[in-house]
Formats: sequence, C-alpha cells, structure tokens
Amino acid sequence: MTVNEAGGRERKLLIWRYDRGQGFSSLRDTVLSERELTLFLDGEELTSGLLTEGDEERWALGHLATRGLIENREDVVEMHLSEKILSVRRTRALPGVRSREKVTLAPLPVTWRLSAETVAAAVKTLSEAPLYRSTGCVHVAALFSRDGERLSVAEDVGRHNAVDKVVGWAVEKAHPLEATFLTVSGRLPRDMVLKAALVRIPLVASVSAATEASIATAQRAGITLCGFVRGGRMNVYAIPERFVEWNAETPRKGPSEAGEAEDFPHFSSSSLC
Repeated sequence: MTVNEAGGRERKLLIWRYDRGQGFSSLRDTVLSERELTLFLDGEELTSGLLTEGDEERWALGHLATRGLIENREDVVEMHLSEKILSVRRTRALPGVRSREKVTLAPLPVTWRLSAETVAAAVKTLSEAPLYRSTGCVHVAALFSRDGERLSVAEDVGRHNAVDKVVGWAVEKAHPLEATFLTVSGRLPRDMVLKAALVRIPLVASVSAATEASIATAQRAGITLCGFVRGGRMNVYAIPERFVEWNAETPRKGPSEAGEAEDFPHFSSSSLC
C-alpha cells in the first residue's frame, strides 16, 4: 500500500475486479484512508469517530458550534492535535445542548432571497470535489454566499463531519453563517437540519432526499430545505419564500408555531458518519 501525492487521504491498493464474460483481473485502485479521532473539550471526552484526514481543527470548531458549545473562535483558547486525540480548551464554559435535551428553535426570518438557479449551480459543483472523483467514497459539503460564490468545501467519509468542517471554516474566519447557504451530497436527516438551525444557516440543499422529521425541523426553524437538486429540478420541502421565483399564490403548508421544542439527537461515534 502506497500513499499518493494527495498526502495520506488516498492510497493505491491491489484489488480484484470481476467483469461478466472476462472473469477476474487484478489492478491497483485508489481507496480512501480514515483516521480515528477523539475530541476532548476542557479535559473531558466529548465524542469520537472516524474522519478523513485534513481540516481536523475546523471540524472541531464546527462540531462545537453546531452543538452550542462555542459561539465564535474567541471562545477557544487552545487546540492541540495528536495522532488520535484533538483537545480543545475554551475561554468560557457554555452549556450548549446535550443529548436528549429539548431544543426550542427560533424561526429564521427571510431577510434575503436568491434564485433557484443559484442553488442548482452550487449543488452541481459538489460532484467536482477531487476526493469524490478519485475514490467515490466521501461526502461533500460546501458553503456558498447568497450570490453563489463558493466559500468553503470539505470532503469526508462522514457527511456530518463534512458539514462540521465547512461550519468550522466560517467560525475560524468569523464569516456570518446567516448570509450563507449549505449544500451537501447526502440525504437530509433531522440532525443535519438541526445543525444548520443551531448556527443559523437559512438554506440547506442536497442532491438527495429529506426525511419527514427533517422537514418538520426545517419548518420550525424557518430553514429553506431543498432535496433532489439535479437535472434542472428540485423539491422544496420548507420555506420556499427565499426563492425569487416563488409565487406567493402557490398553496403551501405554513411552518409550525414558533417555540415548539424537540429532542436534540444523541451524539456518538455513529453521528460522525
């Protein structure tokens, strides 16, 4: 097994390929590497799992921000990365939200609008990510400005990790997440939408589908939720008013009443995938 120029995230491995009518043949294929990492916060273990190498500090910042454990980069005084441990020490101990805790979502107002074509073009670029093209084994997440400028992109074996990494970029750069939208390559479960809600990202879009629970969460949080964004079409599951093409006369089901609470998901190593 050898490491290529990408530096540890990809490896060339001998495999065997079967083709109908031709049988088996051997070849070297590009496969994705993983690293095991445990995140410690103020001396206590917070979570652990498998990540794709690269942007580990941003992943930590994003993970902490999407759990309400930090509000900005100034809340972190020290970060130390070793082979299997990433330790973070804060300047202040924010309570954040813990597993199974009730979370009340304040709906995001519609303060800016964009075109559906801007979102479609942004989602289309996810397939151009280099690790995805070489291995087909990663999820991709990217943050865009409301004008469609790509701000940050991350690839990781875990879709939640990829989201945390781009959120971490915004925390690191002090870029206002309220002025961005998030695109992802995987399905849209409830906890993915909740991550966006807790850092106030107003629009989330994916090439894949949304679950019923994620749609309900998006409605409560005032998040525009888009799935199956491909081929010139998309499903808009919640808050279509953010699109300039939206016709106010089109019938729709309104969001749930503000202040409705829901359980914060349980975080474990599986939540990083």
